[in-house]
Amino acid sequence: MNKILISFGEISLKKGNRNYFEQILKKNIYNHFKKRDIQINVKKLYGKMLLESNEEKNKIISILQKIFGISKIVPVIHLNRDYDELKNSVLPLLKKQYNKNDQLKFAVDTNRAYKKIKKNQMEINTEIGGIIDDYFTNFTVDLDNPDLKISIDIRGEGIFVSLEEYRGLRGLPENTEGNGLLLLSGGIDSPVAGYLGMKRGLQIDFIHYSTPPFTSDLALKKVEKLAKKIKKFSSRENIKFFNINFSDIQKEIVEKCEKKATTLVLRAAMLKIADIIAKDRGYNTLLTGDNLGQVASQTIQAISAVDKFSDTVILRPLISYEKLDTIKIAKQIDTYETSIEPHEDCCSIFVPEHPYLKPKYDKVLSEYKKLSMDQYIKNLDNKIDTVNI
Repeated sequence: MNKILISFGEISLKKGNRNYFEQILKKNIYNHFKKRDIQINVKKLYGKMLLESNEEKNKIISILQKIFGISKIVPVIHLNRDYDELKNSVLPLLKKQYNKNDQLKFAVDTNRAYKKIKKNQMEINTEIGGIIDDYFTNFTVDLDNPDLKISIDIRGEGIFVSLEEYRGLRGLPENTEGNGLLLLSGGIDSPVAGYLGMKRGLQIDFIHYSTPPFTSDLALKKVEKLAKKIKKFSSRENIKFFNINFSDIQKEIVEKCEKKATTLVLRAAMLKIADIIAKDRGYNTLLTGDNLGQVASQTIQAISAVDKFSDTVILRPLISYEKLDTIKIAKQIDTYETSIEPHEDCCSIFVPEHPYLKPKYDKVLSEYKKLSMDQYIKNLDNKIDTVNI
């Protein structure tokens, strides 16, 4: 039976609401493993959780590393609350992994939350370190940069000993901060924005605008592939993907609107449709991959102008990110290579050569009014293809 001690990061600061966040995290953990038909048992400890499973250890760790709200993942052996048992167990544990003549730097780090064991943390570190040093004569103590850290966590539920630990995603558990609708394109930015929104506790679904024949089926498949890559961080079995046929509006924008304003009008129309869907289906927020000043349509004046077309609050998780930082995250979450595939979305194929940099809302609105949006909205249900990803 593998046992994994799970630590929280930000959740531990929630004070009176902490139990709420812990309960949702526990539910999310179960759901992630249920999706993969893996049996687990999760026990809630004070400030941590203990996961038990017969599944292979590395597979358990890999799944836990995709769950928001977890800060640290620590495989442990679980001992009784008996200091003598701890002293007798350390060497057999190390002998399974190391030979007597191995050379490495080590440290012992004790957390003594259970105070009935009379020795303090320094005394435990020194005594256990001495036991190790007496047997592994080529081991040397290095408290600052050890090759091996033996962590000892003494708690009311027992003593937990570990030789390794793994970093989690941190953040807040999915679905602790409501739900959002991500405007997902085929580019680098919007998948990362969705990931970061989930990291702040949002449960997200996707909305995408297709414009056949301007964009191909390959472009749509690319975006669906990106949605599935983001889904791996969700505890849900199914995530809604709203594919909007936007060809009629795209044609009107090209034919009727001033060329300098086409991108802004396109974005305004998209936000209007997303706002309607969010209101009808109970989403708390919209998310986009916008950055400040990265392209001409992302000046503060442009963002301010198009925001007025949505009553739903719009979050932009990437607003202050440099492009290289976004690319780094995209590579970490495995969306980058898909995002750079050469299948363009409707936002990128009609970019004007000289767009407005500081547009006024009234100007965007006057161009927007040239479109037959009212008629399009009346028939919106016929324009939406909803699938579960």
